[in-house]
Amino acid sequence: MSKHPHDLATGIDDMGLVVQPELKAGDLFLVAAPTLQGVRPWKGDPKRLLTYWYAARAAVQSNPVGPHSETESLPGWADEATPEQKAVLYTPGFKGSNPPPVVNTDGEKTWVEEDTSVIHPSIYTRDPDSGIDEKEFYFWDLNGYLVVRGVMDEQWLAEANEAVDKFQDRIAVGDELAGGSVSQAGTGRPLLSGLLDLPAPIANHFDA
Repeated sequence: MSKHPHDLATGIDDMGLVVQPELKAGDLFLVAAPTLQGVRPWKGDPKRLLTYWYAARAAVQSNPVGPHSETESLPGWADEATPEQKAVLYTPGFKGSNPPPVVNTDGEKTWVEEDTSVIHPSIYTRDPDSGIDEKEFYFWDLNGYLVVRGVMDEQWLAEANEAVDKFQDRIAVGDELAGGSVSQAGTGRPLLSGLLDLPAPIANHFDA
């Protein structure tokens, strides 16, 4: 296996392989992490980023044991959440968690299907009436990421930023993640974890 060139690792020559998508406040950045080979340290002005990770079912190594297998731990506001919001919070491995919920959309509305069959619209069988943008579909399939513009409006952004400002005392600097790499070395990022566990209505700004 060939070793990556030093100039590529240090940024002297990106060889056309490094991509920096242009994002604006309120955009949604969808990323299929396994397609990435690495992430370079951020060297610009500090930015705020809401990050949500979704793991495949195969990533769960074992089910909880004892009383912890009965029900999963959800934030208090989940009692008032819609079925669609609860589906996004779904965690496999708990009692009663099978089959997993199936979320569907027509581009305007979102709902949980009664049928638990996995939906792959226009992927394995091409469907010209599926409503999928062919160029976006190709871009995602080729690159493993997609930018959805303007998901958060000005009011939502302002409320989310205000909530972060209010709980700045909970911000902690995370670990440095370079793993010994000199070219990737940097400092840990300031992290505010547990946003969904904040008291209502603060958490509502992050559960959509």
